[in-house]
Amino acid sequence: MTDRSAINRLLAHPKWGNGIALERFDRLLDALDLKPWLNTIDAIKITGSNGKGTVALFTSALLQHLSFSTGTYTSPHLFRLNERITLNGTSVDDSLLNQQLGHVFDQLSQLNLSAPEESFGGFEILTAAALLCFQTSDPDVLVIEAGVGGRYDITRLIPGKTTALTSIDLEHTQLLGSTRELILYDKSDLCPSGGHLFVGELDAPLRRKLDVYASLRDVTVEHVVPQDDPVLSAPTPSVLQHNRANATLSLRLCEDWMKRHSIVPKPSDFNQRALKALAETRLPLRCEKIDENPSIFADVAHTPAALRRAIEMVRSLTGKTPIVVLGIGIAKDWERIGDALAGLQLTHIHFVEDHATFVAPDKLADIFAQTTIPPELKIMPTMSGAFESAARSAQEKRLPVLITGSHLIAVSAYCHFTGMASSDLDRY
Repeated sequence: MTDRSAINRLLAHPKWGNGIALERFDRLLDALDLKPWLNTIDAIKITGSNGKGTVALFTSALLQHLSFSTGTYTSPHLFRLNERITLNGTSVDDSLLNQQLGHVFDQLSQLNLSAPEESFGGFEILTAAALLCFQTSDPDVLVIEAGVGGRYDITRLIPGKTTALTSIDLEHTQLLGSTRELILYDKSDLCPSGGHLFVGELDAPLRRKLDVYASLRDVTVEHVVPQDDPVLSAPTPSVLQHNRANATLSLRLCEDWMKRHSIVPKPSDFNQRALKALAETRLPLRCEKIDENPSIFADVAHTPAALRRAIEMVRSLTGKTPIVVLGIGIAKDWERIGDALAGLQLTHIHFVEDHATFVAPDKLADIFAQTTIPPELKIMPTMSGAFESAARSAQEKRLPVLITGSHLIAVSAYCHFTGMASSDLDRY
């Protein structure tokens, strides 16, 4: 049996350390002797409120179809910690991950922090282990998803001048700022001076603010318009059509990285390979159908914009408004989420009663009760009860089901309907 002692040690470690991590992570990179290798790296980096994981998966797949080897780092994972670190699309195995985590833990014991109240968090430890895994294989390009924000995120220390900012929403406001403008500035700082920042959907006032802010930092901004891309002008799968913005961002990232490295593929060859890569990319638990008869979808959406998009995608794919099983994390802005969903004319919503990690159903029920045509609400004592209740109702009414609101409820739904044992999950 493969040793997972260091993996299990990380899973028991606090996710976040105390204080800003940039200085201590920089010293950890020195201790691990990663600096010489990192100085040769020109990574593609991705931040944003919604869609950054999808853009990372699309970008990695595009590069692989264009014959580049890739190392990709994303978070959070859905099932196993290893998913966060992939080489050419395949998760690193337990043996390599455990070995590199053990190496990082050994170095941590020898580092003296600048202040007694400081501590290393799990994200820092895993990021260092990921870089060690990538150093071992030395792929052509790294695709790196930021943790939280950009300005103080440790992925800022990974060199790379091609950066994506997918979207902006009110999230992590205690860390990033209380307005969308402040969050925008924080996240855009992931792109270094002299870099190229590709930006997804922003309203006009935020676009203007970002242009001025970026000019002060010598960052070139390109606002990406999905309709302009020739690769996506051809007939494409319906799921890809709903991810046009993220797909177009990924195309721009690849084109910029190749141009920076003086690589100019033939347009026809690039377009053919790119469309194949995007169409074949699996997006786990992003409106993923996890069961048939009735059609049951699961999505990890947990912000107002992402939840609206998930519901509209299921409507488009099925032609019907889904029965929604909702489990919104207690730390999320549930009032904004409730207000956003109240305007979507949902007809049936199922909740889990008194779950420790979810917002209490009665709080959301009060918001839905004020709509012109309130949806039918059901509150079930357990997640499995809510899943089965929704499936029965969907069977009777010939409707699809969407299970969403948090990673926990989406992953739990996947386990419930596919038979995957919850004991196989790396909870973190």
